[in-house]
Amino acid sequence: MEQCDLFSEENHHEKDVYPISQIDSRVGYLPRLDQDSRQINLDFAQRRLSAFMMEGSDCPCCGQHVKMRGESLTRTVVEPLVWMAENFCLIDWSGTRPKLLKSSWVSVSKSAPRQFRTSRHYTRAKYWGLIERSIEDSVEEQLTSGLWRLTQKGLSFISGTIALPKKALVYLGVERGYDGEEIYVEDALREEFSLKEHLKGH
Repeated sequence: MEQCDLFSEENHHEKDVYPISQIDSRVGYLPRLDQDSRQINLDFAQRRLSAFMMEGSDCPCCGQHVKMRGESLTRTVVEPLVWMAENFCLIDWSGTRPKLLKSSWVSVSKSAPRQFRTSRHYTRAKYWGLIERSIEDSVEEQLTSGLWRLTQKGLSFISGTIALPKKALVYLGVERGYDGEEIYVEDALREEFSLKEHLKGH
């Protein structure tokens, strides 16, 4: 879709025609620019940008281009989660589904194998709720990557008991929805995988 300037005089004054975004119906009522004022208020800017985050638009306040981006659940996201389960989790395998008894906080940037530390792709797992970040992280830790731990949902995914949408839709660092087919851990790793057997071998 061709990008539309949401804040141009032409869009808001000529024939009172407003551009229609792909998700206008989800956002609901969108405030219109006050025709008696040249000023764009913050509420108007935020609502219009939110409505057009799929197509992308330039912020009238700072000029930055903002657009929804897609993050995919891939091997580089999943493998560090398996490492977390192997080294920092206590798991109960007695039931039909594995249960996370304990999940310790870990600084992946300091403790993980080099390939996980340098790529930091594992942090994208937060968009699916597979890992969580310590709220007590210092400013310095937040800049480097901080402390993370595997969640029960993360264990359920890497053990193959649940499937998840392949793509998370992210806007300004926040997950806003999902897209794509649902995949299992073996699809992300592109090979047959059993977390229980993997852990037995270590």
